[in-house]
Amino acid sequence: MTQDDSREQLIAAAFAAAMEHYGEQLPAYDGDLRRWLCATCEAAHRMNASFGPGYWELTSRSDLPPDLAAAEQRRRLERRNAMARIASTVWHAAGHDGNPPDPLVAAVGARLSPHFTAAVMTDVGQQWQTTAELAYAAIIATLHRQTAPDVAD
Repeated sequence: MTQDDSREQLIAAAFAAAMEHYGEQLPAYDGDLRRWLCATCEAAHRMNASFGPGYWELTSRSDLPPDLAAAEQRRRLERRNAMARIASTVWHAAGHDGNPPDPLVAAVGARLSPHFTAAVMTDVGQQWQTTAELAYAAIIATLHRQTAPDVAD
């Protein structure tokens, strides 16, 4: 094993631990959709705002060494699964059965994304708290659009 290999393994393990920590920091559903979703948006964006350059390098490069590429693949899968669980919780908490509609899953994934946090903080000059408020509003609006009767334009 070379020094580069062990370095890559160490970095991959650090990212795996960070993803586990991320999941542990998201609140469990408490029976109150509004309170829980606000807390979830706040927790996600507070954590997203703390991501450093290593995170952005990992998520943006397509030429990662094998250990890091595998860690990034796991991170993406775990993140997608976490966002799907959040969307499912929103859907069921709103009184619906079955799987949440794709637009709701996409809204949760996009609005809780670190890229959304970075865009609001960097491009618009706002704090992560504003990002959390915008995320909550967008997710709830998408939920309502998915459950409202069709209305002619």
